[in-house]
Amino acid sequence: MPAVRLQVSHPEPHRDVFLTAYRAADDAPDRDRFALIVNNLNKAPRRISIELTGFPDRQLTPHRTSPEENLEPLDPNTIQDSTLEATLPARSITTFIPTTPPAP
Repeated sequence: MPAVRLQVSHPEPHRDVFLTAYRAADDAPDRDRFALIVNNLNKAPRRISIELTGFPDRQLTPHRTSPEENLEPLDPNTIQDSTLEATLPARSITTFIPTTPPAP
């Protein structure tokens, strides 16, 4: 199924922290579903704020892969004022998905 890339940015960029976001295509039945993927390549944890343009205010559940975790679901984070704050462990990939799927 095709996907649409969403606009995301972090106002205080960190070296070796990369992010991207996607949602289902406009003609998809679940077009409100999306995923935000953040990759921290650093040897140390990083605290980041991510500005999310076009995201509804809602909770996101992170799933993390790191040297100690394998797609481990974590406690939800809340988007407030179009901003998601998170701490990324060293050398980790964190995927944020909506905690509650949108209504059909």
